[in-house]
Amino acid sequence: MRADGTLNRARGLTVVAGPTPLPAGIPQEFLVGIGSCALPEAKGLLRYVRGCPPNNVDIVRALLSNEREERVSRSSP
Repeated sequence: MRADGTLNRARGLTVVAGPTPLPAGIPQEFLVGIGSCALPEAKGLLRYVRGCPPNNVDIVRALLSNEREERVSRSSP
């Protein structure tokens, strides 16, 4: 992301990886849930990337998304 100049677009986002509770006080629009082992509330976020491990390309896509809902899924569960 640094190499292609998109790193600044991810500033302000909080990544919640694995079975980590969602941090309090951060609006859903600024959270990205990562991983098949994520807690159910992280899997329900507007931006969620499943996979074990998730694909880096899918994670970057979720981080850079401007969509209201960007649910990125790998081809394998």
